[in-house]
Amino acid sequence: METEIIPADRQVLAECLFDRGCIGVGDPVLLSSGLRSRVYANLRRLPSFPEDKTQVVGVLADLVAPLEFDSIADVPTGATTFVSSLCDRLRTPQITPRINRKIHGLGAVIEGYYEVGEIVLLIDDVVTTGGSILRAAEILERAGLVIRDVATIIDREQGGRETLAERGYTLHAAYTLKDLMDYYKQRCFITPEEYGIAMASLS
Repeated sequence: METEIIPADRQVLAECLFDRGCIGVGDPVLLSSGLRSRVYANLRRLPSFPEDKTQVVGVLADLVAPLEFDSIADVPTGATTFVSSLCDRLRTPQITPRINRKIHGLGAVIEGYYEVGEIVLLIDDVVTTGGSILRAAEILERAGLVIRDVATIIDREQGGRETLAERGYTLHAAYTLKDLMDYYKQRCFITPEEYGIAMASLS
């Protein structure tokens, strides 16, 4: 019997990510971190498919269930849609740090209501080096909020977890990109050649 690389309750979403073209191997792409990779993970098309978005929210809900938090903050803009639906499901307040501060209106740096001392769970869709998360965390902490945990759908395992740990944050990931590639190879979604390219890109 083959070892389950991806837990059974997360396999449907794992296959959905591949079928929708959210994950794959191809020409080099520029990541938000500035790195280039031949393995891409872009979840931004999923909100166009309500059933698929529901799958993401379900996986995130299970992932964060054991954690303690008063509100959830999204890292704009990749996680915003998922976090909005997750907060509705959990009946939890959502706040959004503005990476680029508004110069119109009230010039808010954080959208939504919060109180100093609240524990905030920070969520991003994909984590690479953790840079985007740190920028969002700095805004939240400057406002007197407390961050203990960060959750993500995909951890690319390219330094993000370690960088966040140095700041005292624990990263919780539904998938690692390597496990997804292993799973796709096992299920013959990708060829051995594509798998080799993926592993080289992730090393």
